[in-house]
Amino acid sequence: MAKRGVEFKDLKINLDDRGYLYEAIRCDDPLFEGKFGHVLVSVLFPGVVKAWHRHHKQIDYTFVVKGNIKYGIVDESAQKPVPEYFFLGEQNPKLIKVPSEIWHGYTAIGSEPAIVVHVNDVTFDPADTDKLDPREFGAKWEPASG
Repeated sequence: MAKRGVEFKDLKINLDDRGYLYEAIRCDDPLFEGKFGHVLVSVLFPGVVKAWHRHHKQIDYTFVVKGNIKYGIVDESAQKPVPEYFFLGEQNPKLIKVPSEIWHGYTAIGSEPAIVVHVNDVTFDPADTDKLDPREFGAKWEPASG
């Protein structure tokens, strides 16, 4: 576990000569807790940062179906809130669970768009969402050089 309540689940890829599949979420998965609000599919172009935002009630479950992303989280209740980053996508197939009150955001890495799926435990409510500039918390979204 990374920050308060943030959890990961490895997504096992089942590959054969027809292609591949992986199961992301089941209603009986302990990580998911059986609550369902809606599903969003986001296509993120390279160089775009979708950050920072948090929800007061909503829990986000996110995974990448195409491409790769750099995913950042910040727990503002920590003594010194600093971003923590994770890489998710085709090269690291994981589902991330982000509880309410955790700032989060992401950017596509590489030269291709990323297709990101969000499953939420409640229906999205704009009034439940706070937003900040992507540079808040001293965030570093661009690739490291070297």
